[in-house]
Amino acid sequence: IAAEKGYPIVTISLGAAADTSLMQQIADMTGGVHFNIPGGADVFSYRDQLIAVFRRIADDRPLVLVK
Repeated sequence: IAAEKGYPIVTISLGAAADTSLMQQIADMTGGVHFNIPGGADVFSYRDQLIAVFRRIADDRPLVLVK
């Protein structure tokens, strides 16, 4: 439905067990972007990567929040 309505979905895979293939497929189907933040460390180690991803999303994409 998102793809039909032209809503790009931004996906984020976080951690070693994340299904990066599925997240990439969803982003690709909707014209969105996928960000992968690999696992193997504690959450505090991901902080800077997540902040960078969220900044890029905010800077590059007009977002529509949906429920």
